[in-house]
Amino acid sequence: RSTKSKVLTFTFIFAFFIGFNIYIINVDGIDTINKILSNADYRWIALGFLCLMSEWFFEALGIHIPLKNMYPKHKFIVSYKSNLVGKFFNNVTPFSSGGQPFQAYILTKYGLKMSDTFSVLMMKFIVYETCLFSWVLILIGVNFEFFNKFLGGHMPLIVLGFIMNLIAVSFILIAGVNKNVILKIARPIIKLVSKIKFGQRRIIKDLDAAIKHAEDSVSNYSNQFNEMRKQRRNLLKMYIAGMIQLISYFSI
Repeated sequence: RSTKSKVLTFTFIFAFFIGFNIYIINVDGIDTINKILSNADYRWIALGFLCLMSEWFFEALGIHIPLKNMYPKHKFIVSYKSNLVGKFFNNVTPFSSGGQPFQAYILTKYGLKMSDTFSVLMMKFIVYETCLFSWVLILIGVNFEFFNKFLGGHMPLIVLGFIMNLIAVSFILIAGVNKNVILKIARPIIKLVSKIKFGQRRIIKDLDAAIKHAEDSVSNYSNQFNEMRKQRRNLLKMYIAGMIQLISYFSI
C-alpha cells in the first residue's frame, strides 16, 4: 500500500475515534465517566479484554481454516486483518451490511479470488449460525424456567428471529446445492437493477456482463460449497472455533 493510502486510513480511524469519544462525553458527561472509571474493578476489565482478543482470534481462525485449504501459502495475519476490517464496517454500516463486502475486498488485495472469498464467507456464516443455534438450544435446555419466566412474553419475537435466520441459512444452502434456483431469482433482480439510473448513469452498464458475472460467481460458490462439504474435518474445526468464539463474546 502507498504511503498516501496509509495516511488516509490512519486519519479516518483517528477521526472516528475522536468523534466517538466526543459523542460519549456529550451523552454521559465527563463526571459520570470519571466516576465509573474510578469505581471500576480493572481485573474484570482485563478479563473482558482477554475475552475480546479470544473472540477476534477464533473468529479469524474460522475464516482462515478454509482459506488455508484453498491457498496453502495463505497467512493467518491476513485472515485476522480482514476479520477486523469486517467487524469495523459491520459496526458503522446500517444493519451490519458492510462487513463481508469489505472483508472480501481486503482478501482480494492479497491475491485471493473474489468468488473464493465469497464462498468462504458464506460457509463461515452458515457455521456461525449453526453455532449460535447450538448455544441457544443448550442455554434454553439448561435454563428453560429462567427463559420462560423473563422472556415468555417475547416468545413470538424469538420465534420470528429463528425463522428469519433459518430462511437466510436455507437460502445460502440452496445456492450451494442447487445453483439454478438462485439464478432464477438473481436474473430478474439484476435486470430490474439495470434499469435504475443515478443521473444519466445506470447502476449496471452492461446487463449481459453482469448476468454472466453472477452466473460465474454462483457456479463457483456451488462448486466450492460442494467441495467444502466433503471436508468434514475442516468443518468440524470451523464449528469448534465458532463455539469458542461465541463463548468468548458472551463472556464479555
